[in-house]
Amino acid sequence: MKNVFSVIFLFLALASCGDEKTVKTEEAGGGEKTIQDRAEEGDADAQLQLGHLYESGEGVPKDYTEAAKWYRKAAEQGNAEAQLYLGCSYATGRGVPKDSAEHLNWIRKAAQQGLADAQVQLGLLYEIGQEVPKDFAAAYMWMNLAATGGNKEFGELRNLLEKRMTREQLIEGQKLTEKWLERKAKETGE
Repeated sequence: MKNVFSVIFLFLALASCGDEKTVKTEEAGGGEKTIQDRAEEGDADAQLQLGHLYESGEGVPKDYTEAAKWYRKAAEQGNAEAQLYLGCSYATGRGVPKDSAEHLNWIRKAAQQGLADAQVQLGLLYEIGQEVPKDFAAAYMWMNLAATGGNKEFGELRNLLEKRMTREQLIEGQKLTEKWLERKAKETGE
């Protein structure tokens, strides 16, 4: 039953990848650049915003291919949220061919940057063995990292997984979490 909950949550997480984002299409003041201008100049945040606009059809015609194009531009610059949305595009086949390897690639990149939504998605993939080998310790690590930001739902998912794990798997998951946090601290100089 608990595994069914995880599968349902993963389905909902993937379904919510396409949630509409509300982004203002007008810039304050007459002389400022539009989101389109900034995106075309290479501003990753503007590219992400423009992707959201095309995905939702807000202020522009709804166009998943155009949304994926702008998500890719921002994702390739290292924007974690854009990486998540591009990964979701590959998972759902919106604007790009459905491709589980590309989905995993982009979700993993976003998770490695610490984006909790990507971390929980990756954890769920490890829990159910979709696109990756089933691995409760890895699933625990990703869900635990996602939950550290205080998201109650992510903490509940981690706790449900924990109840299904052996003591050895739990210890391994905790060790993986510690190693990941230590490595990130070294990378950031903390």
